[in-house]
Amino acid sequence: MTFEPDLARAVAAADVIQENGPERPDVKQELWATIEGAAPSRALFASSSSGIPASPMRQKMREPGRLIVGARRRRDELDRPALGAVAGPFQTFHLGGGPGGLADFLVHLGPALAALWSQLGDPAMDTETVDLPTEQAKYFDGNVAQLAQRRDDAQIELMRALGETPTVASRKPRGFHAAPTPPLPRPTG
Repeated sequence: MTFEPDLARAVAAADVIQENGPERPDVKQELWATIEGAAPSRALFASSSSGIPASPMRQKMREPGRLIVGARRRRDELDRPALGAVAGPFQTFHLGGGPGGLADFLVHLGPALAALWSQLGDPAMDTETVDLPTEQAKYFDGNVAQLAQRRDDAQIELMRALGETPTVASRKPRGFHAAPTPPLPRPTG
């Protein structure tokens, strides 16, 4: 692995560019404008944003369709619209928490979700709000690893049906090494 401090030089020959910048739309807009100007036209752009949708990040891009948002907690797959078709939003959140399930998802991404709730009145991401869906998640038919395997199998089957994936499902990007994600602390209050 090498490190390049100049962003334009770093992306000049890249096939896939994964951005992990600060959770600020203005910063991400500038990053993507710079990246798009320097990267090859074939390059795929991915952001690991926890709470910023792709649309605000794409505002300064000439070809905004090149940018997708990847799920930071699930480093081995991209967050695609078809994922919701095979798992549903609640189970997707549960799996997005990693081994800690929905509880860890809500600790990690709950504040970003709560910020989006401002349009709904006065909801709070308090202990009671976290505990209710966390308890309900126990009714999924399997643990997180089993659910993730079933979801991944269904996702691959769906992508094959749509003609969007190679036949070798186990292929991982070269140089990909994911460290295990430790459980996050539960909220208090």
